Amino acid sequence: MLVSAKDTLTCPVFTAWIGGPGMNEARQLLGRAGIAAYTSAERAVRAFNNLFRYGRSMDRLVEIPVRTDRRLT
Repeated sequence: MLVSAKDTLTCPVFTAWIGGPGMNEARQLLGRAGIAAYTSAERAVRAFNNLFRYGRSMDRLVEIPVRTDRRLT
């Protein structure tokens, strides 16, 4: 169900499949659909945090004023 709904979502999807090697097939299915599938909740949270920080950094770059060639006197 998540795989078919992915294209209608407007936000990133992170999943954590805890259960060892028994979950490999599910992780591979999600990976082929472009959905991040982590082996632990901690890894999923870390990925989400990194994505959030990246987005915030990109927003801050837009706020930096454009440098001009004029010298301030």
